[in-house]
Order: sequence, then structure tokens, then C-alpha cells
Amino acid sequence: MLLKCTSTYPASPANTNLRTIPVLAETFGCPIGLSDHTMGVGASVAAVALGACVIEKHFTLSRAEGGVDSAFSLEPHELKMLVEETERAHQALGTVQLCIQAGEEKAGSTSAASTWPGPSRPARNSQRKT
Repeated sequence: MLLKCTSTYPASPANTNLRTIPVLAETFGCPIGLSDHTMGVGASVAAVALGACVIEKHFTLSRAEGGVDSAFSLEPHELKMLVEETERAHQALGTVQLCIQAGEEKAGSTSAASTWPGPSRPARNSQRKT
């Protein structure tokens, strides 16, 4: 296992370069995770969407107690949010689906048809006429 890490404390999202995660997975052929030093949970959630299977995040019971990493450490309620949101991101990845799913059929064909220009509906021409 490899963990993608930006070793600044705290790391800025702009310097985290999460698009490296799938490249590491392809190059090394092993599970990839993120050692996340950013503030909040956004980078970790995005990492899961890009294929990370492990998130390492600093944790503290209270930032008010101080410490060298307290600024970007998660408090208990934030850790709970990290778990919930990364699980949601992982579930949302799903599989490749180009057809109407069973749950969409129940919602009615108009909502599903409006999102996909399938054979029964011609694709729009996005080029301007001059």
C-alpha cells in the first residue's frame, strides 16, 4: 500500500494534487490511500472518488488543547463526518450505467429521458450557425 502525501502542515488543497492517486495505482499496482494534511474533509472525500481505499487523518479530542498538528486535526464530530462522507462518495461511484435503472423507471420515464440523449431523442448540435 502507498499513501499519497503532501508534507506541508497544513497542506493546501491546491498543492495536494489528488489526480496523482490513479497514476500511483496504475504505476505500482497496489492499493493507494491518502495521508491527508489538509483542513476539513473535502480532500479525503475527493481522494476516495479517485480510488483511495485508505484515509489517514490526524485526530484530536479538542483543538483548544493545542499541539503542532491541532490546526488540521479532526475533532470527534468531524471524524464522524469524514466516515459518513467518504462512505457516501464510495457508494456514489457505483458502476458504469448507460441505461435506465430500475429505480429510475419507478420515477417515470420523463425524468430519466431528459438526462440522456438516447436513440429516441436526437442529440443537440452544439455548434453555432453563422
